[in-house]
Amino acid sequence: MRIALFDDDAEQTAFISSTLAQAGHACVSHTFDVNPIDALRRDEAGLLILHWQSSGHRETDVLRLIRNELPACFPVLAVTAAHDDEAILSALAAGANDYIVKPLRRRELVARATVLMRRACPDQ
Repeated sequence: MRIALFDDDAEQTAFISSTLAQAGHACVSHTFDVNPIDALRRDEAGLLILHWQSSGHRETDVLRLIRNELPACFPVLAVTAAHDDEAILSALAAGANDYIVKPLRRRELVARATVLMRRACPDQ
């Protein structure tokens, strides 16, 4: 399945892309200067992995657009460097389905992505 990544950190994006590619997923990366809805539709993505900063408005705006424009079952995995409850709770409250805390662990990343896609598309 195709996975869209929204992150401005090229090193982090490369890590996520290679990890998920090894698990059989195609990843397309974007920075926050593109329209997320257009990108997700063009990419035919089945999952969005979104870099999350609790103080950032762009992440909240992306999630708001997704929840308003795409089916409610579209899965979003937030990636955050923050270990505090506020960052995690803000991502979930804004509409993320799950979160993962940096530093990322390969097997956990694949497992969380797989579970989210399986829940969103149980027939595939």
